[in-house]
Amino acid sequence: MATIEKRGGGQRVRWRDPDGKPRSRQCPTKRSAEQLRREIEEAGALGRRWKPAALVQVPSLESLIDAYLRDLCRTSAQATIDSHRSQLRLFLIWCLERKVVDASALSRSLIESYDADRAALGRESSTRRTTLGIVAQWWRWCSEHEEHRSYVSPLARPRMPPRVVHEVIAPEWAE
Repeated sequence: MATIEKRGGGQRVRWRDPDGKPRSRQCPTKRSAEQLRREIEEAGALGRRWKPAALVQVPSLESLIDAYLRDLCRTSAQATIDSHRSQLRLFLIWCLERKVVDASALSRSLIESYDADRAALGRESSTRRTTLGIVAQWWRWCSEHEEHRSYVSPLARPRMPPRVVHEVIAPEWAE
């Protein structure tokens, strides 16, 4: 729990870290002190020590993809891992071409524009659905993982291309 007290020309925010060590920070306005108090209490609720935004390094997309694939190795077959690796590498290349390099940029509109570019290249909707499913699964893993959830926004499920159903005519008994 953080408290705000008026000090001189500004506001002083006081709190204790999860390890019990007292901390404080001076803020110029009441509004910035309130924002800081909310950030500190959110970090404390997650069991972490609050760090100023300037000191927090947002992980790159590439490092998040590598961490996801390492974790996927524990639970999935090699063919699944290879499929996820190839689809996420294509997504990473597309993002790097657009100068999107860190996890804070993940959004529904980014993923849907990736899908729109793949549709413009003539990819089948079933392939695009699979790719979007893999990217969404990776995003969900990042947003739920305890090390990465503070950098990645919660999953906003992208709109999927329509499912293509091929009509199959079954043979009759006489055939």
